[in-house]
Amino acid sequence: MADRGGRLAHVDTLRFVAAAAVVAQHYVERAAQGGADWFLRLGPGVFGVALFFMISGFVIPLAVQKTLSWRTYWLQRLFRIMPMYLVTFALVIMLGWIGVPAYFHVSDFGVASYISNALLVFEYVGHPAALGVAWSLSLEYVWYAFFAFVFIVSKPKHATHVCIGFAICLIAAALWSMWSATRLPFERIAMLNAALWGYAVWSWSAGHVSGRALRWCGAISAVVLIFSQWVGFKHFQHPSVRFETGLIAWGAASVVFTSAMTIKSLQRSLVLSSQSCQKLGTISFSVYLLHEPVNHCLGMWMSGWSQAAVAVLATVALSFVSYRFVEMPSLKLARIIAASRKAPHAPGLLMTPIGTHQSTANK
Repeated sequence: MADRGGRLAHVDTLRFVAAAAVVAQHYVERAAQGGADWFLRLGPGVFGVALFFMISGFVIPLAVQKTLSWRTYWLQRLFRIMPMYLVTFALVIMLGWIGVPAYFHVSDFGVASYISNALLVFEYVGHPAALGVAWSLSLEYVWYAFFAFVFIVSKPKHATHVCIGFAICLIAAALWSMWSATRLPFERIAMLNAALWGYAVWSWSAGHVSGRALRWCGAISAVVLIFSQWVGFKHFQHPSVRFETGLIAWGAASVVFTSAMTIKSLQRSLVLSSQSCQKLGTISFSVYLLHEPVNHCLGMWMSGWSQAAVAVLATVALSFVSYRFVEMPSLKLARIIAASRKAPHAPGLLMTPIGTHQSTANK
């Protein structure tokens, strides 16, 4: 169900749900001070990030339908994330300099750490992160590159094959991890698997793959995910994530995403089609980036649940401002630059728009 601007209302609502879950994880951790273990064991943070990656896997092919070249594709991806991230990074640096305890470490960064954080490559060069959620943005660019590769070497009708192939590789990686006694970053690898599942669901919704193929893909991916999570968080011990927590969070994210994207009656429901939820979904990226700095800043004067309540209100208000004055102008600038330099069409980049071909969704 799309609004006048072409946005899918139910997708924006899912973005809101994902951002709210991540905010809940971080704010409850600080406000409850160990008194809400039952809630944190549900893994709302993992749920939110997993849901974000599934959504990304669904919407990137939608964006590619309107893209005329790979240069435009990367230009749009760059301007979607980097401007708002760099604004938040600058805010974090400032907070570190003025003495906000959570960001003391940023004031001690060397030039290399500042550069690696600005470019979102800090994890790959062994530097500390300035912003806690930035690891997922770094991984998002890995997904963008992986999707480009997948789309060059295959077609949307092969999306379920790609998803199953990645799942098989994940099993092989898990078995090697056990054999070599080397723990791999299974949570991050699983996020790429989540994005591929989103791509598979999009391919089904666009009529490229059958319902039967999607169900087989989902079943295989679920089994592989459970096994890899068991290896990563049960066979190997993790200091902050339990296997049961991951299982609940991943299961919930998969059910919520798949149900919302495949059941038309749910998409038309009052919740998923709510204009209020949709508006909150449009600012979800700003909320995701700003909620931690806002909370840490307020922590200098407040504490407990009152801090969390004020932080929620402040984060939402600032996010509307940043969406209006940072995100929207950045996306507009990307379109202007793309239009000013007409690059040759990338072979096979354009895809058949949804609704212009025979759907196989009911097969």
